[in-house]
Amino acid sequence: MPWIVAAVVLVAAVGIGLLIREGRPGTGTPEEPVGNQPEVVEEKPPEEKPRWVLVSQETTGTVHLLPSYAQVEGENMQLDEANHQVHGWKNTDDLVRWRFKIDARPGMYKVKVEYAADEQSVGGEFKIQLDDEKAIFMEVVSTGSRDNFRVDEKYLNIRSTGEHALTLRASRLAGDELMLLRSIELIPSGRE
Repeated sequence: MPWIVAAVVLVAAVGIGLLIREGRPGTGTPEEPVGNQPEVVEEKPPEEKPRWVLVSQETTGTVHLLPSYAQVEGENMQLDEANHQVHGWKNTDDLVRWRFKIDARPGMYKVKVEYAADEQSVGGEFKIQLDDEKAIFMEVVSTGSRDNFRVDEKYLNIRSTGEHALTLRASRLAGDELMLLRSIELIPSGRE
């Protein structure tokens, strides 16, 4: 008789344990067994990497740096591919940068900067820097309106073949905006 009482108590204890387990939140049901639920993983969208286009040197030695190949940085900077312009320079942290490759003819290059600027931009200044070299500075000259473009020139020494980066950054602002940039062209000295 004591063994029958022990068996009944054991069955009752197991039954009560199962009833308590089924009543607890998060323990699952027979349709959803615990441990077999898929783990939810939140995926963050991939960070946008700078849009780099490597511009190649033409057979003539010239390198054409157009807005469509540029990377722009700055809160107000805008790349207007439809009108082939970069604009929005509102502070000296704003910049535009290109990557290009020199296959032949290292040496002196004429840097031709095509831009438009109205009267309020006169007195502004920008700098052009090749890789980590010393920058060259150019002053903004009025073109009369944002629809008239001009070309200013300086010389730059490219000492080696291979990949390079060219950065144009505002160094002094005189008005609301530095200029509208249309293009930069690098022409080997002696070829112009």
